[in-house]
Amino acid sequence: NIAGTLVLDTFDSDLLYTLIDGLLHWSTCYSGEAIDSLQSSLLSAQRLAIEILTKLSVHEMNMDFILATPPFYRIVSLFHVLTDWLIVDDINGGISNWHPPSLTSSTHYYTNVSRPQSHIQREFAIVLLNALVRCDSLASSVIAHIPYAISLLLNFLEDYEMKTNELMVRYGPDYVIRLTTQPSNIQHAEQILFTTGDMLKRAATCLLSIVSYSDNIKLVKRYEDRILNLSTSHVIDSNVGRVLTDVLHYCSLHNS
Repeated sequence: NIAGTLVLDTFDSDLLYTLIDGLLHWSTCYSGEAIDSLQSSLLSAQRLAIEILTKLSVHEMNMDFILATPPFYRIVSLFHVLTDWLIVDDINGGISNWHPPSLTSSTHYYTNVSRPQSHIQREFAIVLLNALVRCDSLASSVIAHIPYAISLLLNFLEDYEMKTNELMVRYGPDYVIRLTTQPSNIQHAEQILFTTGDMLKRAATCLLSIVSYSDNIKLVKRYEDRILNLSTSHVIDSNVGRVLTDVLHYCSLHNS
């Protein structure tokens, strides 16, 4: 819980290395000790280590220390783990059997909708990937060359679009507008859509960081049609749409 308040440059260098080395080890290890739930927790050591790294990303300087901790192949392994965490099979989350309470009520109940762990892990991955690729062009190149990484980031945005459109068809546009735009409904929207506008922007910003390096433009351009569809979607927030438009601008530079 204190990870989000830590600024790593205040630590002794030996202690700093030991801390980051341990976090990277458990984040990238696939032994039973790493991926099985701990006796004292329902979470695994790998999950806890990545959650700590994610919270450390609050301070950009912390990401510099993480990227600088050798060996670099372990950073590459971390990117592969985070890419795996972007994979979510069940995006419907029970909407087909869910009946929305009135948004005009001052009390909301969420017992019939829960966020699957896979969705929570995907958001950890997006936050950490976004923080890392913004710090280093080499990191950006690594993630760009991992098969399906860019596509999976787009999947996250497309999943939100699909879930929102489904809600709109079932319960009407007025319900969705109130759900996604009124501050009092933020928690409600997160429970139903399994994400927030901030997370959508992080995913889009991650794509922008990747494409902003010229060597990566060709790799992102393959998904130009999907990015265009998302940038013009009527259910994607305009701030996210503007970031995606910037991504398209970089794509247009390829072979121009």
